[in-house]
Amino acid sequence: MVLRPKVRSQRVRLLAAAGALACLGAMALVVLLQFKRQGADWSALKARLVPAPRGIEVDGAPPELKDKLTAFLEPRLAAPASAAELLAAFPCLKSAGLSRSYWTGTFRYVVEPRKAVGAAARAGRYLADDGTVFAAPEGVYAVSGPALEFEGATGAELKELAGFLSQSAKPGSLPAALEKMRFVSAAEGWEARLADGTVLIWGDLRFTRQKLSRLREILDDARAQFGGASSADLRYFEDGRVLVRPPLRAGR
Repeated sequence: MVLRPKVRSQRVRLLAAAGALACLGAMALVVLLQFKRQGADWSALKARLVPAPRGIEVDGAPPELKDKLTAFLEPRLAAPASAAELLAAFPCLKSAGLSRSYWTGTFRYVVEPRKAVGAAARAGRYLADDGTVFAAPEGVYAVSGPALEFEGATGAELKELAGFLSQSAKPGSLPAALEKMRFVSAAEGWEARLADGTVLIWGDLRFTRQKLSRLREILDDARAQFGGASSADLRYFEDGRVLVRPPLRAGR
């Protein structure tokens, strides 16, 4: 049988590749036998083949957080922390990944911090945009939003709270800045306080966009009739009712 030139060429290349692999395998075997004769152990071989850790790089974190992450990681250079260990030590991180350059021996961590939409009344705890409550080192977050009291709220209620904060922060959504948001109970929902002193008994956090729109109309009417309102109760919004209390007068 006579092979076609193309087939003959492919076969030659395959044989050459197989020969090269065989040579590499033989060379590796010689090196291993030499190490064995010299009484060397595997750790010595590893030390020759893999460079020792030489440094840490952290990408994706703001300077304040990067310094704290680096301070945590550098003492562990001999046995670098895994991505899971870093996430456990810093709950303010949404994700973390670890890679290593075998040429330089550098360990590189790529992180994504959580986005805080509010700060808890108890210092050091924050609410993320996905409803996660997390702790963070001092000085990492500077949240100018309302003080939050969310003890007792479920994960689903906290996720709704994050959406509410995003909606209510839009210009013109509320007559004054939201100063405080407090979870009352599962039955009563939430209570808000505005910077001008108005109390909003909000109830649950459904229909936020519709409630905000109706609230503006109601407070405009209250301002025209009573000079304002001290509180508005939106717990019965689904029934078509919003209860408004006029401002408290001096001496009353």
